[in-house]
Amino acid sequence: MGIACAKLYATMFVMSAAMELYGTWIGNWTWSPEVPWLGLRTSNPPIDAGAFYCVLDLLINLCQAQMIKTRQSFVPGTN
Repeated sequence: MGIACAKLYATMFVMSAAMELYGTWIGNWTWSPEVPWLGLRTSNPPIDAGAFYCVLDLLINLCQAQMIKTRQSFVPGTN
């Protein structure tokens, strides 16, 4: 991961965390204080909401890279 990518993820983290805090502060949405089926308690908004978005984006990028690599290694007409 290059410097530009690291800066992008850092910016995404800060902006999504700010969006979650602002949205909750103005009453636009709220997070459930308890995680369903697990009985765990959470803050409102969860402190790691920004990291969650970054991890999702990273996983999508990794899956896309794997799909491209698989597609490039496939040669039509051969088994």
